[in-house]
Amino acid sequence: MTTFDTGDEIVWGLNKALSDERKCTYEADTAENLTYVICPFGSLPNITYKEIHFDLTKINPGTTDIEFSSDLICLGEALKDEGEKYHLHITKENSPYIQGKSDPEVFEYTAGIAREDEYMTLHHVFTLGNFGPSPVNTKVYLLFPQLIINNTALVQLVEVKETLEGTETSCYPEDLPDIIVDSIENVTLEHNLYDDNTVATNCSDIKNCFTFLCRGDYLYSPTVTAKYSLKVKINTTFLEQYLLTLPDKKRILAYTSSAFHSNATLWMESHTTLLVTLHEVQPVPIWLCIASGHVGFLILGKLIYILYKFKFFQRRYQQQMDTVRLMDHIFEM
Repeated sequence: MTTFDTGDEIVWGLNKALSDERKCTYEADTAENLTYVICPFGSLPNITYKEIHFDLTKINPGTTDIEFSSDLICLGEALKDEGEKYHLHITKENSPYIQGKSDPEVFEYTAGIAREDEYMTLHHVFTLGNFGPSPVNTKVYLLFPQLIINNTALVQLVEVKETLEGTETSCYPEDLPDIIVDSIENVTLEHNLYDDNTVATNCSDIKNCFTFLCRGDYLYSPTVTAKYSLKVKINTTFLEQYLLTLPDKKRILAYTSSAFHSNATLWMESHTTLLVTLHEVQPVPIWLCIASGHVGFLILGKLIYILYKFKFFQRRYQQQMDTVRLMDHIFEM
């Protein structure tokens, strides 16, 4: 009969690599796919204790349990063994974080002014890190809203990708899990902090948003982060039309994209926002133009009267005549 005493559960990341002190030997040439250990006991007394230390460095981070069992073989024959199977539980203790940044953060737009660029490029970057000690997956959902005016889409996708230690992974369209859809209604987005001059465009309504899933490798080190790049371009002509259709006094558009990351059963979120401010060139009223013309004529007439009053024109004429007479006198000499 065999029994197991494995001690406490394993915390993945803290004691994942144990020192090799076993007296048993691994089966040759099967290290990567090893499923059993051979322990030559030899002649045993009634009760024998054997220590077997396992190196868990290359274990899959998704593993949650390890199963142990035993078979005793004596002279090539299996002995009747009532040893039970034992499950060693592996727990994870990690501290991930995710944060976003918009480039640019503010875009100022003046209505009625011709622009050289037909499109404005918007770049949102999310960073996923982990303080450990256990590794964390890099599965992240990216959401960004669409803007529609006159049945025309303003936002066009340029790229969406994940970068981890120099390796780029493409992201692909994927529906959100129900757990995120249900929780988004309770998300406190940044638009709640804006004033009455701002219109918020975000993914609180999933139907108006694009959803992409980025599924890369694991983060093993606190010094390594995963970057998620979301780049879109917005048609500035349609953007102006969209801004001009906003309600009165609404001259700021807050465009917010979101990222959701799953850490076991805990969902984390991050949001980043581009502020588009609209400046309108106000036309000069006609009455102001007419009034300015009248004032200009009055000032000009007043100036002419003053010059005439002080004989300015007469003096100028006399000076010119004196100059002509002087020139004639010089030539006669």
